[in-house]
Amino acid sequence: MKKTNFSLKLILIFFIWIVFSISFLLPLPSDFEKAADEPSPVTIISPTDNSHFNNKTVEFSGTLAYGSTPLNEYTLVVKDYNKTTGILIEETDITANIVDNAGVGQWTFSKDFTDGLHELSFEANDLTNTYQPVKITSLVDTTRPFVKETKLVSIDRGDGTPWNTDIDNMTHVPLNAQIKITINESNGLNVNSSSIDVTPVGGAPISGTNSTPERDEFGNYVFTFTPTSSLERQKTYNVSVKETILDDSGNIVYPKFYKFTTISEEGTEDPHGNYMANTNVCSNCHGAHVAGTSNLENSKYQTNPFPPVENYCMACHDGTGGAPMPNKYNQNNNHNHFESTGSCSSCHDPHNSWSEGNPNKFRDHYVFDHVGTTMDPPRIVDSDYEDCENCHDTELDTVLSISHYRVYSYNNANSATGVIDDYSLCFRCHDGTKKWTDSNQVEQTISNIKQYFDDTGESDTTKGSQSLHRISANDGSNLTANSGSNDGHIPCAECHDTHGSSNIKILKEQLGQEDRQSFTATTGDWDAAKEKSFCTKCHNGTTTISGVSTKKFDANDINHNGTTETCSYCHGGTSRSLVEAAHAPKTGTP
Repeated sequence: MKKTNFSLKLILIFFIWIVFSISFLLPLPSDFEKAADEPSPVTIISPTDNSHFNNKTVEFSGTLAYGSTPLNEYTLVVKDYNKTTGILIEETDITANIVDNAGVGQWTFSKDFTDGLHELSFEANDLTNTYQPVKITSLVDTTRPFVKETKLVSIDRGDGTPWNTDIDNMTHVPLNAQIKITINESNGLNVNSSSIDVTPVGGAPISGTNSTPERDEFGNYVFTFTPTSSLERQKTYNVSVKETILDDSGNIVYPKFYKFTTISEEGTEDPHGNYMANTNVCSNCHGAHVAGTSNLENSKYQTNPFPPVENYCMACHDGTGGAPMPNKYNQNNNHNHFESTGSCSSCHDPHNSWSEGNPNKFRDHYVFDHVGTTMDPPRIVDSDYEDCENCHDTELDTVLSISHYRVYSYNNANSATGVIDDYSLCFRCHDGTKKWTDSNQVEQTISNIKQYFDDTGESDTTKGSQSLHRISANDGSNLTANSGSNDGHIPCAECHDTHGSSNIKILKEQLGQEDRQSFTATTGDWDAAKEKSFCTKCHNGTTTISGVSTKKFDANDINHNGTTETCSYCHGGTSRSLVEAAHAPKTGTP
């Protein structure tokens, strides 16, 4: 027993001696700490710390000074952290990217990032050392700033009340108005003296100053353009928010275009509306004893070739007196069918009073959800087509009080959502039911454009829901309709001028919003050459509408190469017509 215990003691002593001897061969804990504190052999050459990028792919380059340790004993790992949360996003081993160049390891590394603030940690190791990480912070921001709203503001609009209203197509604008612009941008914003152009029609840009952008309570930037001098009376101004506005990453703002018209001469009485307060203005257009029509229209305006209403309006709206001339009204190709009735009053109601909600006095109407009766099923009654007074008398006030008052809409890219009601002013005539008389006194039917926008349920007879001219805006505007698809119909005003144009079909002379293209077709019939020229002004891959770039026309495509057919022959649906190809184009069907 004693011999066994003695043997165990010898074994234990031998084991302790072995452990003690090995301990001299191992590094002390302090030696480990010293290795972890070794300066990194990694140097980042490009980019610099806290750089901003407006593209998702960023390339990094640098060196690894490997000294006496063989280069092939090193590893280099890059860790991508969310700088805000500290969460590791991705880890990448880039050891294979290191190349020996005259005794120095050189490396490059490219990575696709998500938008946000990133911290990259470059961590080198060799067989015996773990080095300190080298860190760099980078902001990746590929989101462009966009205009949220643009207002006309004034402390006093001339009657002691302040002015703060949407800019686009506004009228009666006071001469001391400023332009307040709100821009959505999460990072820094840079505005310079050329960022806003305010130009009277036919003139040069006016001078003015921009205030320093400051954030509002919602985190948006707000700045104000103040003209150096007062605006001119009775003038229409075009306003451009230009691509010289940049965020700190170099993203350019989506451009915007507006127009407004200033107040007319002082002391002139507005002849429209407010008739209970001033009945004298009625005599501007009507004459009880010298009338030439059943509407008591003054006979002095009954001259050819223009219809009476045209003469009424232009007696004042000729730009020389109390009201400005409509923009491009006197162009060779205009919207008004002089040989037929209607003209200005087809869109404008001369009896409407001015308001901020209807500054251009568009026609309005009442819509009533009529209950069913023993004689009629339930239906919608529209006062523009049917008078309530035809059936109602004593209860008329009650009927009107529960009806829906609506102004016919003529929305453009700044205000449209893309649904059919956005363009209801156009569709009052362009619905396939209205007539006009041409210069040969032949009655014609006005083109039915409404059918290509009426794209829900049984109404979708032309497959407007499949239209390729439906888009979802990228520039912060509202063009995202919620019927048929998630995209909205491109507004009429993107291709057509309102009152007139030097081009046939009153097509605009400048098309698109970014990389705008000039289009000219002043005379002659519409043919394949004009059609191709018109379509490819936008279908070039660079011109945008509401921040959306169009699909580029490929001349080498098997269906395009060498063809003499019009675009509408393949893209005009079953009708193969220009009117369908322009308003609801389909995938090509050669």
